[in-house]
Amino acid sequence: MIIKKNFCILLLTGVILAGGRAAEPPAPLISTCGNEDPKEITSNFPVPVLYTDRDIYIAGEYLYFSAKLPGPVIPGETGRLAFIALRGSGGNTVKKGIAAVDRGYAWGGIYLDDTLSTGIYQIICFEGTATAGVSPIPSGREVMIANRFDSDMDEFIKSSGYLKGNERRSHDPKYTPEEPNIRISSNRKRYGTREPVIISLETEPHNEYPVWASLSAAREETLLWCPDGISAGEHGSPDPKGNSSERHQHTAIRGGLQIRGMARSNETGAPMPGLGLFLTMAGEMVNLYHTVTCSNGTFSFVLNDYHETSQVYISPQTPEMSGICSITLNDEFDTAPPYIPGRGIRALPSTETIKKSQDITTINKLFGISLHHEKPGPDPWQFRRPLLYSRPANRVFPENFIPLDNLMEIARELVPQWQMRYRGDRLVSRLVNSRTGTYFDDAPALFLDGVHIMRPEDIIHLGSQDIGVIEVHNYPWRYGDAEFSGIISIKSTNEAYLDVTSSGPYIVADIPEVIPRSTIMPPAYEEDPERNDPDFRQTLYWEPEIIFSYGEEKKELRFYSGDLAGTYIVKVEGLSSFGNPFSEYLKIVVE
Repeated sequence: MIIKKNFCILLLTGVILAGGRAAEPPAPLISTCGNEDPKEITSNFPVPVLYTDRDIYIAGEYLYFSAKLPGPVIPGETGRLAFIALRGSGGNTVKKGIAAVDRGYAWGGIYLDDTLSTGIYQIICFEGTATAGVSPIPSGREVMIANRFDSDMDEFIKSSGYLKGNERRSHDPKYTPEEPNIRISSNRKRYGTREPVIISLETEPHNEYPVWASLSAAREETLLWCPDGISAGEHGSPDPKGNSSERHQHTAIRGGLQIRGMARSNETGAPMPGLGLFLTMAGEMVNLYHTVTCSNGTFSFVLNDYHETSQVYISPQTPEMSGICSITLNDEFDTAPPYIPGRGIRALPSTETIKKSQDITTINKLFGISLHHEKPGPDPWQFRRPLLYSRPANRVFPENFIPLDNLMEIARELVPQWQMRYRGDRLVSRLVNSRTGTYFDDAPALFLDGVHIMRPEDIIHLGSQDIGVIEVHNYPWRYGDAEFSGIISIKSTNEAYLDVTSSGPYIVADIPEVIPRSTIMPPAYEEDPERNDPDFRQTLYWEPEIIFSYGEEKKELRFYSGDLAGTYIVKVEGLSSFGNPFSEYLKIVVE
């Protein structure tokens, strides 16, 4: 669609400037400063409540988690994120990601890489804060992870200092409601292999009733403390009701994943307000986000689905500023308090238990058995493509011509609108304005594989063999508040942007992995009674999100036992309508 008015042409992705007067630009893709963002919500900040399907894992398995974040639940709210990290006892973060929050709940699975060493780890969950000087209070839960090939478990258990066997500590009663508000029962106490199990959850008819819970049925040996100690307090978490002395106010981030940072002067170290910044990403299309630093030098970009599982590049809008300013990025995962090991685990399993778990994981790997199942859920991204333009004025394919050694020769011979030449020791790039037939006063914006290039010297070495196509967009162009004296976009044949951006003034930001909603999909033997694969589930069943409605008195959950004989703990943990955590369990036996 093209609309002509006052000799200006407005396109969906940008604006051509003509006739000496700029047309009104489309809505700029610019983040706001301070508290101007209407998607930020201030609330008293208790910690999230965090549960996992069990407590001992083998590297090569999935760890499943479920979290309830604090704060009000807004119908239809999107863009709320839970930050999830797995940290080693040395304080290093070994896995991290973000999970989309729906109605205050987030859940999913984290794959534990085969290379993880044996040790005590902590999974933490927190919500990002936009309040300066205030760090989020994470909910933390300790787990043990054993490497599948580690054969020296005796030494690890001996040197760990944790309690053994019957020395396990009992639970702290302050996390148990005065009146039980949920009962858990099963249709039987003993089962054969591959038999149906029916679990009933019944609520009590009084004012305090369950509103949210998770349920796990796992081998007793995979829990690191006695069942009486299953509660939020045993997980090393502060009181979910917010009674911790660390309770304070903060402004939670809303509206999607953000990249935030600060620009400072290289000379004085002072913040640099009003500095234009670009955010680009490698890809087939030229994409661009534009923002301006706030009065205190800070900035933020709200990402969208186009940036999923990628790196992004941040650069000053004006190339000359690259030598004047320095840009530092915030790491949201560094805002959490350091990991202090040993707060949650009271005892370790025996060497025989760990060895059995290692063997089970090895068998599942050999048979290619995986019950991991991803489910549709909310997406943490805003859905829009930040394209700088939809169609260039001209495209040039160097492979259709004789080979040329560098970009200066290519511009001279193949792109008549583009001039590159040295003035002294400085390389100057100029582009002909398609509307006036004369050169622009300023240099065109340069992009290589979608990444903004600040200096033509960085790409002058590219020859015909390195370039697939050159797009020439020699219009005076406006994109939000940014104006361009034309655009040159180069798509390489060999991901040349990686070499160009590996040094110099290019700021690279890694996008955290998105943790999809996922759970265990147990076998349904009524549908496949002849299934012959080994069924060595250590977690028979995991339901991360059970929602109770007011007046709902009973729920039933059904699953099958597996081929592993032994005692299983079926536990339900969650929050009541008064914000009290609860935990109830029962034992079943598979023979």
